[in-house]
Amino acid sequence: MTMVDPSTEGQLKAYVANLRHQIEEANYQYYVQDNPILADDEYDQLMLELQQIEHAHPELQTPNSPTQRVGTGPVQDVAQHQHPVPMLSLANAHNEQDFARLA
Repeated sequence: MTMVDPSTEGQLKAYVANLRHQIEEANYQYYVQDNPILADDEYDQLMLELQQIEHAHPELQTPNSPTQRVGTGPVQDVAQHQHPVPMLSLANAHNEQDFARLA
């Protein structure tokens, strides 16, 4: 997926709204319906693109943007489990170089 360069403010707002909608739908399908509709790398690319746009245009960042929160609440009918060792994020490591950078 490539970053687009909408030429007008209205186009950029519409593009950001579309990105957010795609991410929200993917979140709902993944977290609530247990039915992923995007591969992890596709999801990560959408999120990265939204983060880059919001960084370049802070006026477009909103408190309810998917970049400002993580997932949804826990599923109620799944038993909770305490991991003996904390589960740490890999911060979207996609290859050995990314992983080594995080270590």
